[in-house]
Amino acid sequence: MGILNSSISGKFRTEYKGCTIAVGVSGDKHSRYALKWALENLVTSTNDVVVKLIHVTQTSPSPSPKDSPGNSRLINDGHAFDPIEEMLLPFRCYCTRKRVPFEVVILKDHDVAKALIDYISRYGIENIILGVSSKIGFSKRLFKTSDISSSVQKLAADFCNVYIINKGKIWAVRAARRQLPALPALPEEFSKM
Repeated sequence: MGILNSSISGKFRTEYKGCTIAVGVSGDKHSRYALKWALENLVTSTNDVVVKLIHVTQTSPSPSPKDSPGNSRLINDGHAFDPIEEMLLPFRCYCTRKRVPFEVVILKDHDVAKALIDYISRYGIENIILGVSSKIGFSKRLFKTSDISSSVQKLAADFCNVYIINKGKIWAVRAARRQLPALPALPEEFSKM
C-alpha cells in the first residue's frame, strides 16, 4: 500500500485556514504546467494554503536488492546525489519564487494512481491538480489504456476536486460531490514528530 510505504517531508498533518491543495509532480513539463496553473488559479494572497507537491516513486511489486534505500543515491564529486531531490528542485524553486509555502510528499508504491488515491483519502486532500500529456487522447483511444490522471479522476474520494491540466489549461475537471468529512486524529506516533 502506498501510504504505508510513504516518506513525507515536513509535518504529517497541519490545520490550514484554506483548503488543501496537492499537485502531482514528476520530471516532465506537464507537471510544471499543473503547478503553474494551481498557483495562478487556486492560491491567492488571502488564503492560508500550503501546497503539497506529491511525487510517487514506482517500486516493483516484490522487493528486490536494487530497491534498497542506499542504492538510490549516486556519488558525484564526493557528495551524495539523490535523483528525486534533483527532479523536485524546479518545483521547490517555483513555489519559493512565488512565495507560496509548500511541503514535499514522496510516496512509494508500484501503482502511482492507487498511491495518489490512498493519500487523498487518508489526508483529506480537497483539490488535486495533475498534468496530462497532450498525446494521451490518441493513445488512449487507440490502445484502450487508462492513464494515471484519468484513473485518479474516476476513483478519487468524492470530497476531492480533481483538475487535469494540459499545456496550462484545464483539460478535465471532476468536481467534489460532498464536503470533506471530519478526519480522525492521527496515531500518536505521528503527532510527536
